[in-house]
Order: sequence, then C-alpha cells, then structure tokens
Amino acid sequence: MKKRITDILFIMAGAFLFALAVNLFVIPNDLAEGGVTGITIILYYVFEWSPGLMNLLLNGILLLVGYKFLDRTTTVYTIIAVVFNSLFLHLTESWTIASDELWINTIFGGLFAGLGIGLIVRVGGTTAGTVILA
Repeated sequence: MKKRITDILFIMAGAFLFALAVNLFVIPNDLAEGGVTGITIILYYVFEWSPGLMNLLLNGILLLVGYKFLDRTTTVYTIIAVVFNSLFLHLTESWTIASDELWINTIFGGLFAGLGIGLIVRVGGTTAGTVILA
C-alpha cells in the first residue's frame, strides 16, 4: 500500500511538472509538443479551447480504445496521470513567467516535460495518448 501511495505521488508530481512545461513555456512561446498534447496545443492555438479539457477528452477516448492492451496497474496509473495532468493544465492555465528568451523557454519546457513524463513512466504509468496506440 505504501508503494502505491508513493507511486501516485510521483504521478501527481510528474503531471504537475508536465502541465507547467505546457502552460509556462510551450504555449506562451508558440512552441509545440508531440502526440495528444500536441493536438491539444494546436486546438488551443486555433480555437482557444482549454488544453486541460481537450487533454482529458482525447486521452479518455484513447483509454477506452486501448485499455485492454495495458495491464491493470498501468491502466490505473495512466488514468490517474491523465486526470491529474488535465487538472493541472486547467489550474495553471493563467500562470505566466516573464521571459522573452525563446531558447531558455525551450530548454526549460523540454526539461520540465521530460522530468514530468519521466516520473510518471518511472513508476509504471503512461501519459496515455500515442503511447497507448503504440
């Protein structure tokens, strides 16, 4: 039980870092991401739809399609990751960092996204999206 709680805390921390990467560094600098997060960012750029809501909807659809290919623990951890990532994307949507340095923002965006995804994958979860399709 202690391991599961620790795993969930790692997933939450990873989801928070990933959401910060998107909202603080990627979107304000018109950068891009890959996979479903990239699609949510494109939808934000074109229609100004909430990245948190689009992330939840698109990943929810993919989870319904691909849940039978993942084991039980991975599925549960992935659901937790998607829910918290979407929540944190929504909660941090208005956060900003005053910086006009594109290279610095790109580096920190990649660093935060990599650390966030790494924490989630380290405990056996995924960020859903194209990982489920793969």
